[in-house]
Amino acid sequence: MSEDFPTLADLGRRHAEQPFYVADPGTPLTSWAAGQSRDAFRKQPSVRKVTGFIARQLASTSLHSYRRRGDDDRARLSNHPLVSFLADPAKSPGVSAMDFWEGMHLDRLLYDRSAALIEPDPSTLLPKRAIRLPASRTTFHGTDGVIEYVETYDDHGTRKIYEPDKHWMLLNRGYPGASVMGVSAVDTLRAILDGADEAVEYRADLMKNRAVLSAVIEKEKPWSSEDAQQRFQRSFAEYRRGGSRAGGVPVLEDGTTWKDVQAHKPIDVQDMEARTLSEVEVATAYWIYPELLGTRPGTYANMRAFRAMLYSVCLGPYFESWKQSVNTQLVPLFTPQNIYVEPNVQSKLSGSFEEQADYMSTMVGGPIMTRNEGRARLNLSPIDGGDELIVPLNVTEGGQASPQSGKAVTHGDETVHTGGAREGDAVQSIG
Repeated sequence: MSEDFPTLADLGRRHAEQPFYVADPGTPLTSWAAGQSRDAFRKQPSVRKVTGFIARQLASTSLHSYRRRGDDDRARLSNHPLVSFLADPAKSPGVSAMDFWEGMHLDRLLYDRSAALIEPDPSTLLPKRAIRLPASRTTFHGTDGVIEYVETYDDHGTRKIYEPDKHWMLLNRGYPGASVMGVSAVDTLRAILDGADEAVEYRADLMKNRAVLSAVIEKEKPWSSEDAQQRFQRSFAEYRRGGSRAGGVPVLEDGTTWKDVQAHKPIDVQDMEARTLSEVEVATAYWIYPELLGTRPGTYANMRAFRAMLYSVCLGPYFESWKQSVNTQLVPLFTPQNIYVEPNVQSKLSGSFEEQADYMSTMVGGPIMTRNEGRARLNLSPIDGGDELIVPLNVTEGGQASPQSGKAVTHGDETVHTGGAREGDAVQSIG
């Protein structure tokens, strides 16, 4: 049976009663390694930059709820308890949905595991809120890769046990490795991160203890007297910053020369090269192209390609893991039929409004907005007859030469719809 000691005084009294009593340290020794991941996020700029980038991109993507009505038909839900829950899962002041999911994603990225307790509503028997269990204080226990129970400690050091078979939980864990705890990428990067720490300490000590010299004054012969040496030192001191002749040119005595000295060059430390290498290693360990983080320069062409691959090759597996865990562990708690959630990744790939109008008009073969819908985007009031979709005169359903019917081009002072017009076809002016 475990005992809790809220204060050191309580622990001291217990030790006085039984000198050979061994107290539980509060956090299992197997999870002391969790502190390394927390320290890496706090102290290592490269780790925080990469993991923060991934977590923010994932958490800022909203989860949409759908009901499957057929093999190729679905309807998005708007008035459903699942929608309300996903809009504010934490139900805690100051913790938005993005804050909650960002914490969950960071736990998975830093510790390769995340856990949340789903608290039910006694009146509706539906999920009421989700309580994130910080991975730094949470341990998974089980055998053969199966999580049997979750051990966690709250802010006061109180030990709590949750069993997935008895409690509603949202668990996520990567490769089990030697236990069910997961294998953190920070452990893989430990040698590189330790080297970066040592390099930072070395550079700090080097800059702190270096010889601060800008120049030396050399004299061929010794001073004729001590008074002559002191007189020269007082005269030369007036040229230092704040002296009466600061910024002037000193006049040196015969046999005295000025020699510039640079005891240490900042470029010799190679600070930027070391930081860049550290960021590249961390980014590639999390399957992120360093160009997307600004670590390595990129061109306009390859940046567009990298942006397209960000939400497929790079973040695609993260989105898929998130979607599957929510659909298999959270959605069934609402006992719906044919309901599932899906991250709205398309909103990240939509591009500018001009690009959307271009490819949408290509896909549908004509204009996609009414005049009132366009006026609403400009915060203008609707007009009579503005709810009808205008079709250019040169477009017939299925008969246009090009599907770019909604794209406008400019010829001289007149703006016209191209509409895929052939030579001799009539073109409707909209200018």
